[in-house]
Amino acid sequence: GLSHEEKVYKQNAWKTGECRVIVSTNAFGMGIDKPDVRLVIHMDLPNSLEEYYQEAGRAGRDGERSYAIVLYTKADSVKLKKRVSDSFPRKEFIIRVYEALGNYFQVAVGSGGSNVYDFNLHEFCHVFKFSHLQTHHALKILELAGYIEYTEEVDSRSRLRFLAFRDELYSLNLSKDNDELVHTILRNYTGVFSDDVYIDEAMLAIRLGRTREEVYQALIHLARLRYIYYVPHKKTPFIVYTSSREDTQFVAIPKSVYEERKKRFEKRIASMADYAENERICRSRMLLIYFDEKNPKDCGSCDVCLRKTETGLTNYEFNKIETLLAESLEATSPQRLDNLLQSIPGFPAEKVIKVIRFLVDRGRLSLNDDEIALSVHRPG
Repeated sequence: GLSHEEKVYKQNAWKTGECRVIVSTNAFGMGIDKPDVRLVIHMDLPNSLEEYYQEAGRAGRDGERSYAIVLYTKADSVKLKKRVSDSFPRKEFIIRVYEALGNYFQVAVGSGGSNVYDFNLHEFCHVFKFSHLQTHHALKILELAGYIEYTEEVDSRSRLRFLAFRDELYSLNLSKDNDELVHTILRNYTGVFSDDVYIDEAMLAIRLGRTREEVYQALIHLARLRYIYYVPHKKTPFIVYTSSREDTQFVAIPKSVYEERKKRFEKRIASMADYAENERICRSRMLLIYFDEKNPKDCGSCDVCLRKTETGLTNYEFNKIETLLAESLEATSPQRLDNLLQSIPGFPAEKVIKVIRFLVDRGRLSLNDDEIALSVHRPG
């Protein structure tokens, strides 16, 4: 991958117009403030319509005509479903990863609490013959379950949280130097009893008249005493044991972390696949329905709407005739064309025939010896 400096340079070149095209990961959309994006192309589908909406929504923020395109084939639906098994590997595998971590870092059962370890995912997976992707997600699940903290950032800032309550601090038997350090932290940072707070050891060192190394060692000492939770600045990914290593027979992954999240993920993946495979409902209307908007209307400009306008019918006429055809054929199928035309009141025969021809061409209806039926394998 690119270094942090290269990423910043390339993104800035694109934002200023020096570079017209940028290839991005699934993080596209976060923090992007560029009003004149004209085209967003998805080579792979995001994991949810929420992510797609955010990423595609970066196009045309200045109000000018812009486009969002998804490159999708039927084979992609298999890839989408595989994301579920990759993102939620079997619990047995997750526990194997937890056990392997202990062996990799040589952490004995009952020890390792609050310890920070540099972590190379590629090397770890090579040693234990694990899948990179499933291991990554297993680590994330172990993090949510409260056993470890897994940080992928290549250059992460130091952070700290007090484990002792404020009134307990005054009764602790701290050395003069450590007592001064604690009070300096409290004077300069807020929220340290409830949240992880980013800190600057160099600034603390200046305030205390010490070296940065002395402050670092003092913080490590306080962390070992379990007075603070401290993760020092790292230039590599790392893993923290948020509690002492457990025997694997006592490692439990809660339903809220695994089963419930997996069910929600499967639902989001299914909605994303439905959106991509849909050839019947206006894409804008489909998104608005998903987000619980009331009375959504067809946009008239997406690929679904544009194909319908080839018939010369309005969106209302097309959708109404299509609905009536489906209702009639669901009741009786197949039907001869003349009988089917009689079952669609209120519309001239030529308009109904245009819709039938459109649906036959796209595989939604089948035509055989002047008899029309709903297709067994209807797309969308």
